[in-house]
Amino acid sequence: MATLIFLMIAGVAVWGIHDILSGSRYKKVASVGNENIMDYELEGAINQKKYQLAQSGMNTLSDEFKMIIKNNVLVNFIGDRLLKNEFENLNMQLDAKEILKTDYLSQATLTKENIANMIRAQGGEKNFLDKIVKEKKIDLLQGSITSITPILQNTIDNVYGFENQTRDIEYLELGIDIIKDAPQPTATDLQDFYDKRKNEFLTPEYRSFSYIVLDKSLVKNPADDNDLMQKLHDTANEILDKVAGGSSFEEVAKEYGLKIEQVKAVDNKLTTKEGTKFSGKLPDIKNFVEAVFATSDNQISDLLESDDGKKYALVKIDGVEEKRIKTLDEVKSAVADGWKTGAKAKKLLELAEALQKGLNDGKTTLKDFADKNHLQIKTKEGIKLKPEFISPDFTAEIFHTEKNKYTKLQTGLNNTLILAKIDKINIAAKPSDAAMFTYKSKVQEQVSQEIMTQYLDYLKGKYKVRIYPN
Repeated sequence: MATLIFLMIAGVAVWGIHDILSGSRYKKVASVGNENIMDYELEGAINQKKYQLAQSGMNTLSDEFKMIIKNNVLVNFIGDRLLKNEFENLNMQLDAKEILKTDYLSQATLTKENIANMIRAQGGEKNFLDKIVKEKKIDLLQGSITSITPILQNTIDNVYGFENQTRDIEYLELGIDIIKDAPQPTATDLQDFYDKRKNEFLTPEYRSFSYIVLDKSLVKNPADDNDLMQKLHDTANEILDKVAGGSSFEEVAKEYGLKIEQVKAVDNKLTTKEGTKFSGKLPDIKNFVEAVFATSDNQISDLLESDDGKKYALVKIDGVEEKRIKTLDEVKSAVADGWKTGAKAKKLLELAEALQKGLNDGKTTLKDFADKNHLQIKTKEGIKLKPEFISPDFTAEIFHTEKNKYTKLQTGLNNTLILAKIDKINIAAKPSDAAMFTYKSKVQEQVSQEIMTQYLDYLKGKYKVRIYPN
């Protein structure tokens, strides 16, 4: 009985009362087949990654970046467990001591003391041997998968040549300004355009407000700046208490000899209903305008304080004019302009598609079209895949079009349409043997990663993967 009590006490000391009563304090983050991923494993790997980043100078990480780290670490853990399930299913038998001899003891840089430290870090010899066997199995499995598709040197040469070549083009950029005979909208056209875009014609929210400024003029004979700020702070809170107790804005202003300033109907950018900028001067207090638009109608704001503590303000909202959808009559001119722009864009697309067909059929050239429409053909030499020219899609189209052929119609900047002719393909210079070896290694690594990704996707269907909520 005494032995049993001793064991129970020891258990409490080692694991904690909570663990004895409620089971392990560790939670499952995910499971892959029969393998679990625990929260302490995930946190350990995340902290190690943060430490590595801190060592490289990244001491402050945003919440978004921390989430990216967490997700990447979890993905790596899932991949590791998928492979573990697979090699256990394949019944791979390896000798731990042979791995230790060939992969560890054979390294001149690894001393027996280093290995002893590794064993201690893993919690003992058995754990260490289990770990190196598992890692060796994963390496063998990954190696067998990624070596399935060898990359021929000819393929490497072609990829290098494509990625490092440059191209010279001539091109036309077509904007709606070349459409001269745009139709005029009917009343029905205007109504339809307006009905589909009503929310684009909202008025801003306008607010009228009054405010008082509390500054050093309220403090008589301060001993120094600290005394000034303390007395001003006390007076400001005294005024705030009186307002909270039912005194009106006007009453406290009169009592303390403060001037009430008034601002009529401005939006949160301090623009008036007439469209002009507010010409008055507001207190130099950070977030003053934000406070105006955060305070309810007929209410008084919280006490607003300047950065240096030498000025305060209180705001009273005198009126709020809510946002509303403008009537068609109010925005008829803008609606008409929008409709005409849309009509021109439609005609421009029809014109560009007709040009594309004429170019492909050999019935016209870029020069013929440019001369007819008083446009200037532009040229660009030495275009590379990176950085992109005008847009990623246009650059990709340039590199997928043969010499003396025309690209497919692409969208340019400012809603223009672009067509180009490939005038010249400049072959990349042959790299040095060292540069080609580096490039080949990079390509092989990318291909291996892609093959491994596809293999892990296959394993996800074979072994059930579950992610548990926090």
